Amino acid sequence: MAKANSCLDMMMRLRVEDLSELKEAFDSHEGGVDLCNFVSVLLDKLEWTDATVVSLIYELIELFHEIAILRHGKMLWDDFTSALIDVGMRTSVDELAWRDWRYEENSLFTDDRSRQPRCVQYIPELKRIFAFESSRPVIQVFDPSAILAAESGAIEQNEPPRTGDQPTTPAFTLPLLHELHPLCYQHGYRKDQDQVRSERSPVQVIKYLASVDLLVIAAGDLKLTFWQPNALFMTEAPEPVYVASTEHPQRVLEWAPAASRLFSLATDNAILVWRVVAKSKKSCSAVCTDVLRSHKDMAQDLLLVNDETLVSCGMDSLIKIWDPASLECKSTRRGHKRGVRKLVKHSDSVFVSTGFERDMLGWDVSGLSIAPIFKLSGHTSPILCIQTIPQLGQAISLDDEGYFKWWNMTSLVSMDDNDRCLQTFRFGNGQYPWKPNAFTLFTTGATILASGFHLKWIHRVRLKPKHYASSAILLNTTTMTLLTTTDRDVQIWDAQKGTLLHVFRGLCRSDITHVVLDARERKFVLSTLGGDVLVFNYLNGALLKSFPRHSGQVSCMLYCKEDEVVLTASWDRSLRLYDDDSKKPLMRCIAQAHRADIKCMAYSYHLGLVATGSADGSLKIWDYVYFLLEQAYSEHSVEVNAVAFLDPHPIVLSGYENGMIVLHSVRPAAHPTRLCQFSIDSTSPTASVATLDTLYDPFGGDAVAEGITSGRQLVYVGDSSGMLRCWDLYPVLRQHQIAAADESLLPHTSKSYNPRRRIERDGDDTAATVDRTTSAPIVPAPPVTSAWQAHAMAIKCVTLVESPVACILTCAIDKTTKVWSLDGTLLGVLGSATWHLAINTTDAAAQKWAHASALWDDLKAVPLIVLFT
Repeated sequence: MAKANSCLDMMMRLRVEDLSELKEAFDSHEGGVDLCNFVSVLLDKLEWTDATVVSLIYELIELFHEIAILRHGKMLWDDFTSALIDVGMRTSVDELAWRDWRYEENSLFTDDRSRQPRCVQYIPELKRIFAFESSRPVIQVFDPSAILAAESGAIEQNEPPRTGDQPTTPAFTLPLLHELHPLCYQHGYRKDQDQVRSERSPVQVIKYLASVDLLVIAAGDLKLTFWQPNALFMTEAPEPVYVASTEHPQRVLEWAPAASRLFSLATDNAILVWRVVAKSKKSCSAVCTDVLRSHKDMAQDLLLVNDETLVSCGMDSLIKIWDPASLECKSTRRGHKRGVRKLVKHSDSVFVSTGFERDMLGWDVSGLSIAPIFKLSGHTSPILCIQTIPQLGQAISLDDEGYFKWWNMTSLVSMDDNDRCLQTFRFGNGQYPWKPNAFTLFTTGATILASGFHLKWIHRVRLKPKHYASSAILLNTTTMTLLTTTDRDVQIWDAQKGTLLHVFRGLCRSDITHVVLDARERKFVLSTLGGDVLVFNYLNGALLKSFPRHSGQVSCMLYCKEDEVVLTASWDRSLRLYDDDSKKPLMRCIAQAHRADIKCMAYSYHLGLVATGSADGSLKIWDYVYFLLEQAYSEHSVEVNAVAFLDPHPIVLSGYENGMIVLHSVRPAAHPTRLCQFSIDSTSPTASVATLDTLYDPFGGDAVAEGITSGRQLVYVGDSSGMLRCWDLYPVLRQHQIAAADESLLPHTSKSYNPRRRIERDGDDTAATVDRTTSAPIVPAPPVTSAWQAHAMAIKCVTLVESPVACILTCAIDKTTKVWSLDGTLLGVLGSATWHLAINTTDAAAQKWAHASALWDDLKAVPLIVLFT
């Protein structure tokens, strides 16, 4: 692979006073300099000798091809300097991004002390975790030292306990310190009566009043009890410093320290206002002075945004802004369509509200706007609670279905929700999900402690494993490198050594689905779950351009190297063709090409056809130039997972979820029709085709005459269990008398062939043409040429390489990427010491050296000044 800093190295060889002359030489050529002029002008400015000149020209040719990738053999001065900037910025920018982090369950923690807590709350001033349940009026108090140590970096959360650690003092524990009984002050109360269950109502809410050092507890006895924390924790039979009676159990408490007022909510639309006065450490008073009844329905939550602003919300969908000192309602905010459930503070002037319509709205209380300033969408059920991480400008939300969402709210002006939501996660499985009812955050937000059937410790970890499930594996024969992907990253590997060379991080906003190389292998095009199609520089990962995006996941993408165009298909059910060299890249499009999501696609330049398969089992053959439907079949009601053409034969091969392989003849066959189908594994009812690829071997097969063989039409099929099988389908083709397509009948040989026609069609009217009347006859599978267990799980991609070395590249869900010989011998595993792939680079290097020598001979024959006049 060419060095990523080759442009920097070249610039360092130039003198500063030569740069202006170099720019003038570039600008003197309208449209940019070509290779010959580029080499000439740099030779005039660089130092060289007769012994080193060819080597220098060799480097300049490589540099030119690395940069001149958008103008097809031309380079402007801006291209040259931009390449320098791209490389410089990529080496200087900190690659750490929040999208490289994920929240995961801490598997080293097991909760064996809590009793199905209904609520969990961390009070940082007291450095204690409080949990209470629905079955008894008891508060459990836990020691958070392990969590605080983990957040401060004292414990490596990603490492298991080392051998020799004391098993009696594990690092990830939450010791139970106390069990508080808020009703213990009552006459005749016995703690053992509430040991298991209780007939008394449970604790509703607790609130710490930091400015007066009091802990307020609202239990089910229709009272607010005020406690001195030290006495509550240290005394066997503590007494509250004050007890205030209420008509209804209080559910929400909010403290305004500047006004010395405590605000509370019960089960109606009233907000109770309490004047709290701390007389001494052992006494205080709390008197209900006012009742605010501005809401028309049950009030739900209270929030103190700053000393001058109190916010309330209710089931009437209204948000009320109050002055906590004068108790005046300053304004009313409307934005939610249903009831407002929770409020959380973002900053001293911004808060976030959550509604039953599953959205979160951001509000500014500074008076600049009465409308929401941003909206967070993405939850599919009502939001249960939300908490913020103030120092990071982030938030965590939880909905009724147990889904957490991690939000980035540092840029409030951004209106792209995909940029804000960093992660969505839930625990358990789809049938039995774990549904927490509350959670609490700690200082840095690195830990979430959630309560449900038990307490769950969730921590933030850096999630970039060495072995990731790649969605593609490609061999770049120009740079002799391999390309793989992670979620949103592209990795470049040395194909000769199997070592990682570079990682291009965070290339897209959503996960990568496919990657292809351009015709000259100087660019890579990637598609994403979000529908984006992006083009990047292979050398440095710089974004070059983007194509009009799909409205759904891009499920298939191919690069047609002969015409330099990109074919895509998406879950928005459209089929598109993009021009790789046009300011208006979208050339052809079929909307609603299928009635269901398109899952696979194949292209044949030889036949001028495109094949697509969908989730409803339909297979369609399209004319590549006019995007007209040629054939349509529906062999099975299960998904078509893979499709390929058997060039040079007019055959299309499709693989189904039920493990069937179906062959159809296509044009220019006289009567395109179904041929046959067979199972990849008749002994397994769960066999499923995951991916396939084909290879025509003209030198294999049976000997027809001396030095002449029949050839082999090989198809490699990867299944859902990790098996890779190979069949030679040539005997099947011979049985059905299928010969190679006549060259004179092929579209690309016609004088009217124009691959850049611009066409847009609607495919709705093609659905009725699907042939569902019969199915291809089932025949015994041809003899398996070779078969082996390539992976432990489903194979995601199989890529067959013919040159410079014949091999098979595979990647699977088991997060391994492997290289095989055609007969199944393992040649290497990326990221491991096993690597035996031998690539002959001598011939390619010799050709490049010969090109450099020939160019030097041409330049010697022409004076340099002539090239620039």
